[in-house]
Amino acid sequence: MRGPAPGRLGLDPEPDRLRAWNLDQLNGHWRSWAEKSLSRKPPRKPLLPAHHVALARVLCPPRLHCTIATGQVITKESATEYALDTFAARWHPLIRMALAHRTGEPAPGGSPEPSELPRLAGEFTLELIADADHS
Repeated sequence: MRGPAPGRLGLDPEPDRLRAWNLDQLNGHWRSWAEKSLSRKPPRKPLLPAHHVALARVLCPPRLHCTIATGQVITKESATEYALDTFAARWHPLIRMALAHRTGEPAPGGSPEPSELPRLAGEFTLELIADADHS
């Protein structure tokens, strides 16, 4: 990148607005998605089964949670480490499976069954939202 360092530009990142926006996203879009994931007809896309959609979405809410908690904006790959460090070990197989899905790696041993993934992703997201709301 060319030009002055970002800190010299005099930009105001408005951390309070960024935090509020991320909370709104979690409590709007992501809560709705999580609740639908718990239903008998979880979200899916044409030609994609629900468990693929669930895996593709698991790492998005931790990015928002991280921004709320730390002010940092991180990648989905970094969100994996953040989620593993922040949330209970019972979610680790789901989080690792989501990363494997993203990178095209085989699912790690001990991964949840595909039929369980939408429900697990919804439960994880709702727990994450509750934590963010109390941060």
